[in-house]
Amino acid sequence: MTRGVGLIRMPVPLAPVHSAMVEVQKADSTARRRAILLTLGGAALGMMLILTFQSQQGSIENWLLEHREYLVAHPAVVGLAVLLLLSPALAGAGYLWRVGTRIIVTERFPPAAAKVIRDTMVISGRAAVRRGYLLRVLAGVLALNCLLIIAAIWYLIRSMTRTQ
Repeated sequence: MTRGVGLIRMPVPLAPVHSAMVEVQKADSTARRRAILLTLGGAALGMMLILTFQSQQGSIENWLLEHREYLVAHPAVVGLAVLLLLSPALAGAGYLWRVGTRIIVTERFPPAAAKVIRDTMVISGRAAVRRGYLLRVLAGVLALNCLLIIAAIWYLIRSMTRTQ
């Protein structure tokens, strides 16, 4: 169906036809409060850590320079420190992988047992599976970035041992 004057014809959008009822997963107010508190708490903790490291940057650099030989001789200490720093990202990658797998298996997004912070339209079938694979790709990219950081630090330590 078109409508217009003269030579310009514009299509008139038709009302969407729904053959089935749309399922909506209701919001959980407790989960919403928890998400807000975790976000604010994480942001405050991150800000405090950044400010602390900025104020102590000189001391940290001096300590690293003073203990350079020890750190080069004991790469496991450096590896544990890097693992500690990357553990939130690795945990996030594992969580995304698990949720993506659950979505793929159940062919439903969000998963039935998931608590949502707002009313969410349930997607099922191929569209849900695509989202599950997308979450798994994101998890893989996050984990790969962590591995690249570890490889870069290993390369730096190795190049420091060659110069000595």
